[in-house]
Amino acid sequence: LWERQCTSFPAGESSAGVHHGGLFYTAVKNIIHKEVSIYEKQYRGKELLGFVNYKTFETIVHQYLEQLVDPALAVLLKAVEIVWETFANTAKKHFSEFSNLNQTAQNKIEGIKTKQAETAENLIRLQFRMEQLVYCQDEIYREVLNQVRKEFFNPVGTSLKDPELKLSFSKDQSSMSSITEIGTHLNAYFWETSKRLANQIPFIIQYFVLQENGSCLQKAMMQILQDREHYSWLLQEQSDTSTKRRFLKEKIYRLTQARHALYNFCN
Repeated sequence: LWERQCTSFPAGESSAGVHHGGLFYTAVKNIIHKEVSIYEKQYRGKELLGFVNYKTFETIVHQYLEQLVDPALAVLLKAVEIVWETFANTAKKHFSEFSNLNQTAQNKIEGIKTKQAETAENLIRLQFRMEQLVYCQDEIYREVLNQVRKEFFNPVGTSLKDPELKLSFSKDQSSMSSITEIGTHLNAYFWETSKRLANQIPFIIQYFVLQENGSCLQKAMMQILQDREHYSWLLQEQSDTSTKRRFLKEKIYRLTQARHALYNFCN
């Protein structure tokens, strides 16, 4: 789910130089227009046409990344609940007749789940705080940027393929140039960032929610088995189960006695 949300961003072309199909495409497009408009009003006349202000680019990236935090945490929560439910149902299935053992196992499952989920959440939030640095290696960014520009411009490099772009901004060549250029940079950066997040977020979730959760639970259950003093308490059956077991034993005893009596009578 998270991989689809991250990688769905670069899935088509838009009039703002931002790909269609992304979960946050509309929001990001609005941010682009808003920030570029503010920049144009403040600096046009001082700088060359189509000049891209890095602060504007950085602001858009920050706002876009902020919108990815909650979906990432939602995926984490969903994974945590699925794993917790599986472990809890397994314990209940095998220990249902031993209430003390079942409750002990459930407490262990709940405690480990809470701890691992908290650790994973902190790391995901840390990952997004790191993403606020707006970083990409020069060689990688240059390669991605060239690829994006090839997709949006014709071989000459002066005319956009998207006719809607020309029509939308024909009355404002300054805005068109700025939005197109900053949109190209955003596409390049989001392309690489989405790949990074699409790998890192599921990796964090898988490690802490699956591997560490299962490993810690296994160790916790082994520690319970080593506590010999509480064996009798842990293996104490529920009252109705004990009553039923005692009734069946007495019934078997009476049937055995009756069989012996019939055998002796026949002889």
